[in-house]
Amino acid sequence: EGLGKLGEDLGIDASSDTKLLVLCWRLGAEKPGCVSEEEWAKLGSEPSLPTCDKPVTLETLKAGWSTLDPAFLENSDFRPFFKFCFEFNREGTKKFLERDTALALLPICIEDRSKHTKTFLEFLETKPEDFKINRDQWCSFLDFSLNVGPAPDFLGWDADESSWPILLDEFVEF
Repeated sequence: EGLGKLGEDLGIDASSDTKLLVLCWRLGAEKPGCVSEEEWAKLGSEPSLPTCDKPVTLETLKAGWSTLDPAFLENSDFRPFFKFCFEFNREGTKKFLERDTALALLPICIEDRSKHTKTFLEFLETKPEDFKINRDQWCSFLDFSLNVGPAPDFLGWDADESSWPILLDEFVEF
């Protein structure tokens, strides 16, 4: 039901198509897996959506689907989207993502914006299954990705002067 059904109707994999996350973000969706009637109503009026000022049909959504590609987002827009991905995928009132959720979600959300994703995912896999990632760690990984060069040098990294979460200190040592 919900977003899974929409994905099926659009011919996409709702569990891995980043454009569906962008759509949910643009609609201001609050609950994972579904969009409320009020949120859905924004399809016809939200200027950042491909259906703005058009009849809201599956065909108009399909026709404009490529415009929801996060690769088109500037960094100033991408940051709120990346934070939304964390918030939207939390379970209930929890303030963290389970390790396995983060492992699945991170490569979908960040795509090609980080030269650290593959190694960071390998690092996270060494953590216990019950390991959790909080919002600060999630958002800091994006900042780290945009500001610190690739391994092994990690240019721009200064363990003494930086105030990164400990998780990122551990990653650099990994």
